[in-house]
Amino acid sequence: IHIVMQITPQDLKEGMVKKDNVKKRLIISAMQEENLVLAHMESSKNGLSSEQIEENRNLYGSNKITKHKKESLIKRFVEAFINPFTCILIFLAIISAYMDIILAEPGEKNPTTVIII
Repeated sequence: IHIVMQITPQDLKEGMVKKDNVKKRLIISAMQEENLVLAHMESSKNGLSSEQIEENRNLYGSNKITKHKKESLIKRFVEAFINPFTCILIFLAIISAYMDIILAEPGEKNPTTVIII
């Protein structure tokens, strides 16, 4: 059995490396002889040479985990509540306030609908 799954730099850039493919490659590699796997990976029992490491960094990028800036509490709150549905409700509340409070005759003002919306 030969190891046939190969990941190209283009696959990495396009995000085509899927969990299933990695899992299949690991299973196939686990069933192979050590020297076959090392030859396929272009490595040795001692690991990669400095030149190979540099070449791989140029090809695939450095192997670093990037930290994303944490979003502020206010931004997360706004993103959680500002959506098309809440915008429609706010619009209806404004219309209802205008009709039931501002344009209402004295004594007929009823803010109940606005409060409910």
